[in-house]
Amino acid sequence: NTFKPDDLRRSKFTSVGTYPKISNELAVLNRLVTGFNILKSFSRRIENRITSPSSSVCSSKPRKRNPMGIWVATNDKRVLEAEQRLLSEVQYEESDSSCVRTLVAGDPSNPPLLLVHGFGTGAAFWYRQIPAFSRHFRVYSVDWLRCGVTDPKRDFRTPESTENALVESIEKWRRDHKIERFSLVGHSLGGLISACYAIKYPAYVERLVLASPAGVPEKSSAEERMPSGLLWNAVRKGWEWGLTPQDVVRLIGPYGPKLVRRYTEWRYPLMEATEKQALHDYMYHVLAARADHAYFNKVFAPGAWAHRPLLPRAHLVTVPTLWLYGRHDWMDWRAGEAARLRQPVATALELVPDASHQLFLDNPDAFNRSVLHFLLNKNTHPTQPQS
Repeated sequence: NTFKPDDLRRSKFTSVGTYPKISNELAVLNRLVTGFNILKSFSRRIENRITSPSSSVCSSKPRKRNPMGIWVATNDKRVLEAEQRLLSEVQYEESDSSCVRTLVAGDPSNPPLLLVHGFGTGAAFWYRQIPAFSRHFRVYSVDWLRCGVTDPKRDFRTPESTENALVESIEKWRRDHKIERFSLVGHSLGGLISACYAIKYPAYVERLVLASPAGVPEKSSAEERMPSGLLWNAVRKGWEWGLTPQDVVRLIGPYGPKLVRRYTEWRYPLMEATEKQALHDYMYHVLAARADHAYFNKVFAPGAWAHRPLLPRAHLVTVPTLWLYGRHDWMDWRAGEAARLRQPVATALELVPDASHQLFLDNPDAFNRSVLHFLLNKNTHPTQPQS
């Protein structure tokens, strides 16, 4: 993983002159993080009081109230409305067979295909894939735990228990839908957990597609040396305290939509205006609607290094696997190449042109072709990266 946060450069300031009682960066940092953590804990306590006991165990029903009130202009109803706008040209239905909210498309007689999105997104992010895939498969797209409007709580105390909770949520979903075997497509964090599921339950996975999976490489000693400075120390400290990008979007309240809009304008400059607006609305409401996404910090250390990287376990992935990366991906495809060469089964690795980490949105046609070719032509396995 070659991620280098270029924007997190060493601070030019060694103290804050406007606060004479604070003599060093660490004191400033501790006060900032403490304040954020108090606000975050307060919002979570309110949410726990609003949420009924049954929904704390397993609920995908939309909440009518938002724990942070008018400060954050969202709730589950708005998430669903934004989802419907984004999926306005997609034919789908909702499944009530599982506590993990599931969108379903395609002929029930077709083989099942499960789409697992990345961190901080939702089931509708596959809106450019569902129509193409549903011509050949019975497509299931899920809202990840604590994402979208899926609200079950699990054991997220340690990296091991967090990984196990996420893997078991897929297994429970499979049992709830009475599916024997299925193909599995996972992106980013969803890719890491999909691979972990294939390790634990290989008998249930027909084929595996890992789209720019996070958490593959191990950290080298050189890469363990993190940047210093006030900004990076704040990021690291906040990470340790469980702060996530979702918390930032929620805590800045009415400025949250503006922040997300700036991101979508920068990230998808060529996207048609109506589609970009629908994507922006859905992205904001998905980010802001849930107060607890801290399991991300249990899976990854700062810099998106996995506490339990996939590379040392790659030989345990015994399911035919397609590794997909964007040509301009910040995830290092060489780590995926090293991992797939350890697998004892036929594998493939391809680089999607004109695409970065969100390769399924950057170049959906090329992404869809690669996935369908792999899933439908089971005897084709290129052995070298292709673009």
